[in-house]
Amino acid sequence: MSRLDDIERRLAALEEQPPLSAPPSSEDAFWALNTLAKHLPEGEGAVLFTGIIPVNGQAVSWQYGVPTSEVNRVNWSELAPAFAALGSPVRLTLLQQIASGVQDVSELAATEGIGTTGQVYHHLRALVAAGWLRATNRGHYEIPGNRLVPLYTCLVAGGDL
Repeated sequence: MSRLDDIERRLAALEEQPPLSAPPSSEDAFWALNTLAKHLPEGEGAVLFTGIIPVNGQAVSWQYGVPTSEVNRVNWSELAPAFAALGSPVRLTLLQQIASGVQDVSELAATEGIGTTGQVYHHLRALVAAGWLRATNRGHYEIPGNRLVPLYTCLVAGGDL
């Protein structure tokens, strides 16, 4: 089966599933987990992350779920570049600044402890290569909408927040 066939198969399976419901009015602390469990075949596991993040006055909503069997099938070492890009305090500061609305390199370089403009570009290139950022036009960067919730998920999980 080709990679495209596999993606199409997985997309069709996701589209066949009923949507996850909104939080119930009861105070069920595990409403998302309980809803996920209802949608899983017997004996299967899955990971789900979702979020709503306000950006420039609009909400970026994103949800992603994947069976644990899919996670176990990939070579985890191939994911190292994405995590390595997050392993620098300067890069995390740049991402935080960009998430808060600062997108211009000259403004980013003015941030305390970031370094020279050349150093900023070095870090931005690494974040772009890892998929955490994209250039919108010369000297301006943003976090792609489909990477915001995954980024925040990594931060919450890594910081044990």
